[in-house]
Amino acid sequence: MRFLTRPLARAVNRAAAGIERLERTLEHVPATLAAIAERVGAIEHGVGKHLTHKRKTPNAATREAHIEAARALGGRCPFCDVDLFDEHGTFKGEVHHHDAASDARIEATMPTCGDCNRSFNASPAPRALIEAYHFKRKRLNGALFSRKRTAA
Repeated sequence: MRFLTRPLARAVNRAAAGIERLERTLEHVPATLAAIAERVGAIEHGVGKHLTHKRKTPNAATREAHIEAARALGGRCPFCDVDLFDEHGTFKGEVHHHDAASDARIEATMPTCGDCNRSFNASPAPRALIEAYHFKRKRLNGALFSRKRTAA
């Protein structure tokens, strides 16, 4: 019987050490979960540090350029295909900051519907669609610019 006592004691000691490690790890779980819940709450309510004090609104020229481009490109949200204009032709969409809320340049913003704008404030918008919009906008601006020059 003695030959079983020593291996059994070692196994019990290893199990006890494992339980102690697990207890030490579990002590941190409530604080970690509370921190995660706080961050998620801040993102859901739009009061994350990156959204509050640095947000810049695009100037009127940037906003008008996006509205003109949206109208010329079919008047639909590039992400969900919702109509960005009401029946009177008034822009009812929003200008989304896709790089940083503090960057209001035309290259860092784009027109979206309100739902997409809110969802992309919590998680990033698909980069390929952003790049496609700006590629089309630049080509369109070149065509509009050359039309304006020849008309003058």
